[in-house]
Amino acid sequence: MRAPQTILIALALVGGVMGTSPASPFATQVIRAQGPFGASVYGDTNAVLGAPATRFYDPFGAFSGGSTNRRVKLVEPAYNIAPDTNGLLTPNLLLTLNGGSAIIARFDQPVYDNPANPYGIDLLVFGNTFYMSDSSVNDSTDMSACKLTGNSNDEPLKVSVSPGYTGQPGENAGDPDTWPWYRYDAGPYGDSVFPTQAFQWNRQTASWSDTLMDFTKPVNPAMKTLLEAGGVSAADAIDLYVGSGGGTGFDLGASGFAWIQYVKVEGIDPDCSGGEIDAFAIVRPMSVGDTLSVTPENLLSNTATLFFQQPGAPDENEITLAFTALDAVAQVSTAGLTNLAAFAALPGTPSTAVQMNLSPILGTAAVNFSANLALSAGANYSGNGGDLLVLQSSGTNWTLLPFTFQAANRQARVTGITNLSAFVVAQFAAPALRLNVADGNCNLSFAPVAGLAHTLERSTNLINWTTLNSFTASNALVVTITNRISAGAEAFYRLRLDQP
Repeated sequence: MRAPQTILIALALVGGVMGTSPASPFATQVIRAQGPFGASVYGDTNAVLGAPATRFYDPFGAFSGGSTNRRVKLVEPAYNIAPDTNGLLTPNLLLTLNGGSAIIARFDQPVYDNPANPYGIDLLVFGNTFYMSDSSVNDSTDMSACKLTGNSNDEPLKVSVSPGYTGQPGENAGDPDTWPWYRYDAGPYGDSVFPTQAFQWNRQTASWSDTLMDFTKPVNPAMKTLLEAGGVSAADAIDLYVGSGGGTGFDLGASGFAWIQYVKVEGIDPDCSGGEIDAFAIVRPMSVGDTLSVTPENLLSNTATLFFQQPGAPDENEITLAFTALDAVAQVSTAGLTNLAAFAALPGTPSTAVQMNLSPILGTAAVNFSANLALSAGANYSGNGGDLLVLQSSGTNWTLLPFTFQAANRQARVTGITNLSAFVVAQFAAPALRLNVADGNCNLSFAPVAGLAHTLERSTNLINWTTLNSFTASNALVVTITNRISAGAEAFYRLRLDQP
C-alpha cells in the first residue's frame, strides 16, 4: 500500500454560508482528502460533490446488451464515468476509499436533526452498491421480469459527522481533527443499502421515464429486510422506494448534535477492498402532496409516525399520522384540498383541508390499520379549540369526529382512525341568539351549527340553570324555541354548544 497522501482544501468560511446562490441539498466542497484512493477515474475527490449519478458510460455494454449510455438503477449501479453528451466533458462519478483513506465534505447549509424528517433520517450517503438479480441487466430489461435474489453488494465505509469549529477549548478552526465528531462505528455505513435508483419506472409501458426520483427523500429503513430477502421483482423494489432515489440514511439524533455541516468518510482498516462514495444529501421534511410508506416493522422500531408539513411552511406540521396497528406494507398519499365544491356543505370555515389515502404497495389486498391523526388548525389560529370542528368525508356527507386540542402546536387530535379519506378542520362562529317577547312568550331564535349538540338554558340568578331544549342539529336552518314567562318576571338565557 502506498503511503497516505493528505490534501487540505480551503478551510475558510468554516460554519458560514458560501456565496449568495441558493443553498444546495448536496455537498458543495471537499475540505480534506487523504488517500490512497482508487486508481484512474476512481481517484477524483470532487466526484463526491453535487447530486448522485443518474447515468454512466458502460464500455462493456455490448456484453449485456443495450446502449453504453446506461441509467443508474438499483440492480445496475454507476461505475466508470458519465456518458459523453454532445462532446461535453465527462465527469468522474465515484471516489473509491481504500483502507486508511478519508475525505471530509462540507454542505453550504446546516443539516438539522429534524424529528419531522421521514423515519427520523436527516442525512443520505450514496455509493454504488446494488441488489443482486437473476439476470443480466440493461436499460431495455423489463424490471417486472428481473427478480432480486437477496442481499446487496455492500462495501462498507465508516461515516462521521460534525458541526465544524464551535470555539470550544482545544479546537482549532483550521484543523478538522480538533473539531467535535460523532462516528457511526456500529453503522449504518456508506456504500450500503439502499442502492441508488435514478429514474421512475413505468409499469404500464415496461420502460423507463425521464423523471428523476427524489434524492432528498429516504427509503423507509424497514424495507431493508424485505428487499434483501429477495423474491420481489426490481419493479416491486422500485415501488417499495416510494419515489426515493435511495441512499444510506443517518439519524443525527445519535450524534447529539442539533445540526452538522461536515461529513467524513473513511476506508475501514486493515482489510478494506475499497468502497465508493458518490454523493451526500440533506433529507427534506415531507409536505402535503408527498407519499410515504409504512410497514408493521416500523411499529416495532418506533418509526411509524408520518409527518407532512404545510407547503412553504417548514415548521408547520399540517398532518401527523401515528400508526398504532398495521397488518401489511402500505403507502400513505396526501394532497391539499382547495376546492371543496364536490363535497357536502361545511358547517364552518375550513382552515385545513386534506385528502389522505392508504393503499397496499404490493398486491391488492386491503390493508387494516389503526392510527391517531393530528391536523393543524392553521398557523394563525389562536383559540382554545372550542370553536373548531374536525370532519371526515364519508363520500356524501361529513362525519363529525371527537377530538382533543393541543394548544402548544395548534393541532386537533383524533384517535382510532381506521380509514382515510378527506379531512377538514373548520372554525365556526357561535350562533347569535335573538330574543323577541310577545304576549307573554319569549321567542328565542338562532341558526344552529350542523352536527353539534345545542342546549338552550334559562336562569333567574345566573347561578342555577334549567334546560329548556336540547338537540343535535342536522342542518343550519333557523330554529325558534318559545318559553312562557310570567308578567314582570326576569330571566336570562344562554345557548351551549357541545360535541355530540
